[in-house]
Amino acid sequence: MLDIVIIGAGPAGLATALRLHQQGFRPRLFEAVAEIKPLGVGVDIKPYAVREITELGLYDAFVDISVEAKESIFYTGYGQQIFAEQCGRYMGYDHDQRFVHRGRLQMMLYKAVQERLGNDAITLGCRCDGFEQDENGVTVHFDNHLNPDAPQSVRADVVIGVDGIRSVVRSKLLPESARSHFSGLTLYRGVTVMPPFKTGGSIFTSAIRFVRGR
Repeated sequence: MLDIVIIGAGPAGLATALRLHQQGFRPRLFEAVAEIKPLGVGVDIKPYAVREITELGLYDAFVDISVEAKESIFYTGYGQQIFAEQCGRYMGYDHDQRFVHRGRLQMMLYKAVQERLGNDAITLGCRCDGFEQDENGVTVHFDNHLNPDAPQSVRADVVIGVDGIRSVVRSKLLPESARSHFSGLTLYRGVTVMPPFKTGGSIFTSAIRFVRGR
């Protein structure tokens, strides 16, 4: 069986571990933070992602922490409607579209990994700071000052980098992608209390402002 190491225990890394476990693997995850906390903002989970959660056997748990979306409506910063469409099953998809707090989603997946792969599947306080690959596998190096008991390096057959926008794994494999680039599009997100309208469904509103890129 392949020895697989996943760098990053955010929602994507945790979901990857659960999918690999379904296929008979037992990956090891290494996360930079010393404690996983329910941090973040609201995220929009599209029908294809809800299908993944459903196939992981977590749909009921996901429903308990999320809100179903019926409509998606976009506005300018001046309140002018740009675009509106129905969502999920109301659009004809086989699965819902749902809104959830990123931290709650991460904690749901984190709990599932602990239950299915064991508490020792995730090593915290281990920040990847590089790796070397050879014909037999890969050696991953860590900064473990937040967790001195954690290894400073591990050997694996495969490494999967899911370590965020400043990914060490990606920057080494694709150096040209190390820096983010301003697209010229600014998106403001906010929440307000308001009565439902139209179909009475949940509403996601955004204000978009186009500015000249630098």
